[in-house]
Amino acid sequence: MPFENMFKFVSQAERKQLDRDFRKKIFPLGPAQKDLALNAIRPLIKTKIRDDLLLFAFISAKEKFVDISESAAYDYLKKQKQFTDKEKAYLMALVLLDTRAESPERYPTDDDIVKEAREFLSQLADK
Repeated sequence: MPFENMFKFVSQAERKQLDRDFRKKIFPLGPAQKDLALNAIRPLIKTKIRDDLLLFAFISAKEKFVDISESAAYDYLKKQKQFTDKEKAYLMALVLLDTRAESPERYPTDDDIVKEAREFLSQLADK
């Protein structure tokens, strides 16, 4: 972090705008997209984890995917010790499918996530 940013103060209006921008980046289909993502991934995650922590892992991975790359998102998920390798693949598949979702009506299902996870893992094996 550059020194000049250490003491940078952000006004309430700027904070609200940053929050709106972040929400638009992560959930471009609107607030309902968060519930769609949770409902799609929850049946596949067998690890006992609170919904807010599951969403945090998804949102963090998606932010890395949008801002950096697919490999940065998967690297982040690989470090999450609370999930099995299969669950990490499901989360990565949801990130990939979520970014391609065009409307809430066409949001991916848990079956779509399983299929995408298989394809993602086979691509990793080929590298």
